[in-house]
Amino acid sequence: MNKLFKQIKNKIKKSNNVALFTHLNPDFDALGSTYALLYALRNQGKKVQLFVTDELTYKQKLLFDEKEICKETISNLNFDLVITTDTPSINRLGDFGDFVKNFNEENKIIIDHHQNIDLKGSFNFINTDFSSSCEMIFIILKYCNFKITKEIASFLYTGLSSDTNSFVNTNTNSFSFYVAQNLSEYGANLSYINEKLYRTKTRKGIAFKKYLLSNYKEEDDIAYCLINKQQLEILNGDKNDCSGFSSELISFENINISFSIVESKEGYFEISFRSKAGHDVRKIANTLGGGGHICASGAKIFNNDIDNVKEMVLKAIKDNR
Repeated sequence: MNKLFKQIKNKIKKSNNVALFTHLNPDFDALGSTYALLYALRNQGKKVQLFVTDELTYKQKLLFDEKEICKETISNLNFDLVITTDTPSINRLGDFGDFVKNFNEENKIIIDHHQNIDLKGSFNFINTDFSSSCEMIFIILKYCNFKITKEIASFLYTGLSSDTNSFVNTNTNSFSFYVAQNLSEYGANLSYINEKLYRTKTRKGIAFKKYLLSNYKEEDDIAYCLINKQQLEILNGDKNDCSGFSSELISFENINISFSIVESKEGYFEISFRSKAGHDVRKIANTLGGGGHICASGAKIFNNDIDNVKEMVLKAIKDNR
């Protein structure tokens, strides 16, 4: 591993113009890891640009400056290094997938804590033992002797806290707490981050929570909630407003697996899975063409009926337990 870190350090040192990428519909870990890299590399005098396809959510805009996201056409820019974080596959990069895929592998660094599918470069720091990509960025910054400012520490803590669900998910381990302690000592703004992540609820968010609690279903130790495009429009929201559904359901007593199905566009269903210790939802998501972690995974399905998708998901759960 030290050999890989040395190679990554040397590659970064020799670079001048860096492009950063993360996955579609970025979560807080994706943003925390890329924003930390963005600021750390800029502090080293590098020219750095961050590319994200989707708009940030309301909460994400409270913690990350959306103005940092580049909207330029990539083909017109002359990069000598590409770094991706928190992204296991080409298709999870959306419109940027072809650019990253065709970029010179000798100048490509992949950093991720998911099971890798098809996104590889010459320098691959891929390890599913980490609970977040932010922990991996922390290691790289430390190895490179880059200064971890209060701002960078806050970005990393945001991603770490979110991906462990405030250190209660089954992917949390002793290293998670070690990194959190260090980030706190570097000045991460814990009170502000915790307030925005866990204690900020909008009126629309409350309406979606009410929908969840009024419409969820249980089958044995499985809890789930469905919401179609029409219902999203009635609630004046989008898929991002449903992002916490499966996490909420897994907290229910005697529930070991939860999922939500959201019709974000007509006929396009996004599935989010969560599980308690001893139950692997990554295996379930894989059978549906998705992926993720043992305790938190997702998949996408095209179909003409949300009930059909529900039956597909329930069958996948029962066949893969």
